[in-house]
Amino acid sequence: MNKKKAVIFDMYGVIVKDPTGGLSDYMSRVSPHISHEMLYGYWIPASRGEMTSAEFFTALGFADPAAAESDYIDTIEIDPDLFPVISTLRQNGYKTAILSNDIAEWNRALRIKHGLDKLFDTVTVSGEERIAKPSREIYALTAARLGLSPEECIYIDDREHFLDAAAALGMHPILFNSRKVSYIGDIAYCFADILKLLHIPDIL
Repeated sequence: MNKKKAVIFDMYGVIVKDPTGGLSDYMSRVSPHISHEMLYGYWIPASRGEMTSAEFFTALGFADPAAAESDYIDTIEIDPDLFPVISTLRQNGYKTAILSNDIAEWNRALRIKHGLDKLFDTVTVSGEERIAKPSREIYALTAARLGLSPEECIYIDDREHFLDAAAALGMHPILFNSRKVSYIGDIAYCFADILKLLHIPDIL
């Protein structure tokens, strides 16, 4: 791997422990009548900025969408191993970024709750930009915000087709294997593995 200058992280399945953010599990618990198709039929446009979070929950029949959003956000767990690894990357000269397909309000709430904005140089969220992975534009936008070319960036995701899109633009892909799938290429099973792949021996 040639010397890179930035590491870009996906959110769900990487930073967030559950690859889906637990949305399906949450809905099956609080509103079991909502089908998977109905749920993601609304989530997809919301994650592209075509619906607000309030509109999403209202469309699903929640009387108090703000309370539903807060309740759901409280169920999402951030992997605590992220924090020392991000610190180590930054101490070793790497810029860091988040690139996520997500509803804008959810991503913002999670970043505030867990102090993520202090750890990353930039954040690109599909719901804010109205473009989503695997569109080339959202990868290129993230690199540009870092002041770098795509070739200077590493992209980490748990889904192969999102990695393929990043690689097609010139980024170096690393699979974060939270889904335990087969993959030909660089694989990280935990955050410490990212440091090993970059030949950073110790967490500082």
